[in-house]
Amino acid sequence: MNRYNQTDKFARLMAFAIIVIAVCVTFLPFLGCAPFFTKGEPREAVVALSMIKSGNWILPLSNGDVIPYKPPFLAWCIALISLITGGVTEYTSRLPSAIALIVMVVAGYRFWSRRLGIRAAMIGAVVTFTCFEVYRAGFACRVDMVLTMFIVTGMYSLYIWAMERNMSRLPWAAILLLSCGTLTKGPVAIILPLLSVWIAVLLCGYRLWKCTWKMAVVALLALIIPALWYVAAWERGGQEFLDLAMEENFGRMTGTMSYDSHVNPWWYNIITLLGGLAPYTLLLVIFVVCLLMPQLRHSVKGGFYRWRTADNARFLMFIAPLVVFLFYCFPSSKRSVYLLPMYPFMAMQIGLLILWCARKAGGVVKSFTGTVCVIAILTFVVFCLFHIPAITTQFTPGMSIGTMQAISGFMAPAAWWKWGILILSCIVAVIVFVQLFRAGASTATVGLCCMLVTLYMAFGGVYQPAAISYKTDIPMARDLERIQPKGEIYSFIVSDMMRFFTADFYIGDRIAPFSYEMSPATGLILIGDDDVWEFRRLWDGKVALTETVYRWAKKSCDVGQPVTLYRYVIDDAPRRVARQESLPVDAPAPSSPKVKVQPQKPVASPAAVAKPVRADTTNHPVAKAPKDSLPAAVTAPKPTTPESTAADPKTPQPETQKEPVKVAADTPATPPTQPENNNQKTDIQQ
Repeated sequence: MNRYNQTDKFARLMAFAIIVIAVCVTFLPFLGCAPFFTKGEPREAVVALSMIKSGNWILPLSNGDVIPYKPPFLAWCIALISLITGGVTEYTSRLPSAIALIVMVVAGYRFWSRRLGIRAAMIGAVVTFTCFEVYRAGFACRVDMVLTMFIVTGMYSLYIWAMERNMSRLPWAAILLLSCGTLTKGPVAIILPLLSVWIAVLLCGYRLWKCTWKMAVVALLALIIPALWYVAAWERGGQEFLDLAMEENFGRMTGTMSYDSHVNPWWYNIITLLGGLAPYTLLLVIFVVCLLMPQLRHSVKGGFYRWRTADNARFLMFIAPLVVFLFYCFPSSKRSVYLLPMYPFMAMQIGLLILWCARKAGGVVKSFTGTVCVIAILTFVVFCLFHIPAITTQFTPGMSIGTMQAISGFMAPAAWWKWGILILSCIVAVIVFVQLFRAGASTATVGLCCMLVTLYMAFGGVYQPAAISYKTDIPMARDLERIQPKGEIYSFIVSDMMRFFTADFYIGDRIAPFSYEMSPATGLILIGDDDVWEFRRLWDGKVALTETVYRWAKKSCDVGQPVTLYRYVIDDAPRRVARQESLPVDAPAPSSPKVKVQPQKPVASPAAVAKPVRADTTNHPVAKAPKDSLPAAVTAPKPTTPESTAADPKTPQPETQKEPVKVAADTPATPPTQPENNNQKTDIQQ
């Protein structure tokens, strides 16, 4: 049933404006409030930084030697935005995901308002971006939300073409959406939309042959633009890139990857879906409990029958999430973000449920709204208690260092605008809670939407940044920038899948994996406490750790262990020493006639660890440019700590530095003790 034309133009414009304003104010002002605190976000952002630095927009190397294992659409978006704004930051890195979410919500509202009515579409839109999994993806510098937007909007476009235009002509808008989705994360952006609409169309009575061959034509046309990039990337990366692309796109689905990636049991998708639907999981629980009432069960049966006999759009609402769910049940690799295309359709189902409950079972809506109001008020009260000195000084002295670090963000002074957002969310929650005892369920539904928007504003702008601020490696990056403002810093990690992603991003992509064959004869190297003894075992008699330059006792958010910055010397390379002395500090690694780019793979044995972890890329067309070539617009954020003398091979150390700590090559493999350097800082000092 099409109700779109039964409403006046002013109402439609007002509803559209309300949805756009609501989703924009929930996300856009707060994208840069939280630092990078996991390896996923800086791993994506540093690809865009590498694009700008090297000028290679096809297959740039990042983190010293890493080929991006995903297509470059997200990196292109970040790089273009950063060139306009003046630098790659947390905000510019997350902005493409937020824009993708806004586009998906607005497109969903327009699609469903024409078929289910404005009220249902508005509630469904609010439910979409307030589902926790969708909200989290919209705030993250990851490919998943951008991919989800292309998949979902592609489904909308294909449905209009197939069901309302009888598959006449070619759906060029849908083809473009599927192509961009493939350039974001691979062919899954073509498979899921076409498979979902194909099944829906067949169930609605279309002939199999006509539907199949026209869908096949759409798929082939959608592959043309991505194929151009794959060919260009293959010319740059060779067989190694091809193997990596095949493994990530097909090996992950068939379970034939060379390493275990996100392996989870069959019930994992069910658990993550229930968690991702929060807070509406609580609404579903309340609804199920209320079904014990016989009168409500009778109404549900009648409503389900009418829903089943409704228009084909509701058919798609059921088929699309079912196809996505079953599709990701077969691979052993499972993640919560894989199910993101389900949420816009399930959000519309929840929106229709809320409208139905407002008419037939108002107690369900009121109970859910009241519970969420109480949670919002209690969260505000707890946050305020952390800022009362009489309370914090009484309880904090007996806490461990780890607990102090975890709550340090909540005790830090908050800006006036943050307190304004918190007070606003609390006031709205109090007003909505009070009105529950006076108004009906329809008013409670409006209050629920308003309260959720203000609560998520407070969460993204204040609560989340305070909760995760202690996890970030920004203090490490600031110290590295102070110690060595220019030139590469090397790293050694036993797992070849790991890198110092966060610190590398904040110092401008200057951390490269250590390679005995390619690294300079002397320099600085980052090694975790759990990996240092493996390093000494592998390079016994060849590479010596001659000095402890700095130590961070707090575990790195990327490698999960305390990290120490050493000075290393390659003992058996006197010619290399002489050659390196003639090079500037920030010079690239020496050239090698052979070009080979190794994809990331886990270490299978100690023998495999002994191989160089950095590929020979100095003569490769995608090799990194020196630090001096970096434009001012894309330099890493400057540290707040005053800059001191660089700890490089040609710069003397500060007078406060102790004599270098000599490390013997045959040091017994026992757990490392606290370094003896007086300049080292503890977690609290940092």
